[in-house]
Amino acid sequence: MNESKSASVLNSLDKLKQSFEVAAFFQSKVLVHDLGMVKDNHKLIHNHIVNNFQRTRKTATPIGIAAL
Repeated sequence: MNESKSASVLNSLDKLKQSFEVAAFFQSKVLVHDLGMVKDNHKLIHNHIVNNFQRTRKTATPIGIAAL
C-alpha cells in the first residue's frame, strides 16, 4: 500500500513539475513579446516627440522647448 502511495505521489509531483515547466516556457514567450512591444512603443513615442519638435521648432519658444 505504501509503495503505491509513493508512486502516486511521485507521479503527481512529476506532473506538477511538467506543468510548471510549461508555464515557465509560455511566461518567457510572453515576456519576450512584451519587451518587444515596449521597444516598439518607445520607438513610436521617440519618433512622435522628434517629429513634433521638428514641426514646431521654427516657432518654439524657450518655454515650449523646456516642456519637451
